[in-house]
Order: sequence, then C-alpha cells, then structure tokens
Amino acid sequence: MITMHSEREQILKMLEEGKITAEEAMKLLDTVESQPAPPPRKNKFIRIRISWDDGEKVNVNLPIGLAKLAVRMASNFEPSVKEIDLDKIIEDVESGAEGRLLELQDGENKVEVYVE
Repeated sequence: MITMHSEREQILKMLEEGKITAEEAMKLLDTVESQPAPPPRKNKFIRIRISWDDGEKVNVNLPIGLAKLAVRMASNFEPSVKEIDLDKIIEDVESGAEGRLLELQDGENKVEVYVE
C-alpha cells in the first residue's frame, strides 16, 4: 500500500534526480495532499459459537483470514458445521455484512457465526 508519505518521498526523489522540475513537483505534491485519506480499515473477526445439549460450549474468535481454518477445526467437534457455506459468508463480510450471518441448530446443538 502506498502512503501519502511515500508518494511525497517519490516526488522529492524525482525532483532531486532532475526527472521533474520544481514546478512539476509542487503540482504533484498539491495533488497528493489534496487527496482524501482512505478510511481506516477496521479489522473484522468471525466469531463461531458452538454449544451442545450437555451445556458444553466452544467460542472461536478469528480474523477473517483464518475463518476457513476455524470452520475445519469446528467441524471436528460438530459435524453440522460442514454445512456452512464459508465462501458465501466471506463474500457477505467483504460486502460489509455484520452481526449474525448463520445459525444452525440440531436439537440442543447449535452453531452460530457472527461478524464483529
């Protein structure tokens, strides 16, 4: 990712090397500085909650990048987790979805997937 600071350094380096004039450098710097800063990126987490009828619970909180691994791990404890369409969940998250995305229930066994 190129930051405003690194863009400024590149412009100044081109000026120093004689590739652009001082006037061109000023125009480029004005352009770079007038660009709005990108919004801060909020790291999202997938939260998978599994509860069994005997009261036992598992909570898995992972960054989106590790979600596939989490589903594979959870499927070892609860076979109904294999029903989760992880690609759809990730697509929804990348589109800005938040909150509860999925709930599976088999009797008293329950799997919930949230994005926060």
